[in-house]
Amino acid sequence: DRQKNSLVDCIKNYFGDSEVEDWQCQECQEKREATRTVELIRAPPVLIIQLVRYIHVPDGSAVKNSAKVEYQMELEISIGDGENRIENHVYHLRGIACHLGRDLRSGHYIAFCKNSMDN
Repeated sequence: DRQKNSLVDCIKNYFGDSEVEDWQCQECQEKREATRTVELIRAPPVLIIQLVRYIHVPDGSAVKNSAKVEYQMELEISIGDGENRIENHVYHLRGIACHLGRDLRSGHYIAFCKNSMDN
């Protein structure tokens, strides 16, 4: 059975803090441990999400990640947390682009788009 993730899980995994080993300071050129932080400071009017579906392996090639990602027709994004919450923004799914293929060098891209006349 393939692993399933939600789009919300993918977004949460992308944002936040992660440890970086051997980060090199641009000022003193010294290598040290650091923390990388990714955050949204405001919600964009249109949200485009691209999921990286390939995992690079030590031999230099890439393997396609076929884990299913579940999504809803609406996605609510909260900027900030707790007492520091700045805004909530709801996005409505309008389209999905998919790559059909086994590797980076072959396949086709197809799109599924919502018909604006049918809501």
